Amino acid sequence: AAQAPPPPEPIPAPKGKRASLQVALESYERVDQHGPGSEYRPHRCTDCSCCFLFLAAIASFVMITLYAHEHGDTRKLHHGLDFHGNICGVDASVADKPFLYWCPDSPEDDPGIGERIDISEAAAAPP
Repeated sequence: AAQAPPPPEPIPAPKGKRASLQVALESYERVDQHGPGSEYRPHRCTDCSCCFLFLAAIASFVMITLYAHEHGDTRKLHHGLDFHGNICGVDASVADKPFLYWCPDSPEDDPGIGERIDISEAAAAPP
């Protein structure tokens, strides 16, 4: 039977200096980290109550969204509402007016402040 060859000789470190990895490996002791007297404990879930609360919050958001979709009018999210509460371009009284225009109170005011009315064509930008 043939014998296994001997392990290779380690590469010597430069004189006066030792490689840090070699020093670390020589000083390393294999210790059972979960043995008696160890500060380590087996892993376990520590935030089960928070996980339950998170899932409950997600479920409530889903329920609110479903209720709003069934009992509300989602067109109000992407169509304008005039000052009478009509949905621009949808309600019968303003079906031919799909755009919403915010009337400024004065020329110095922003166009986003004031009364809102339905219009049939897009308004030109102010000069």
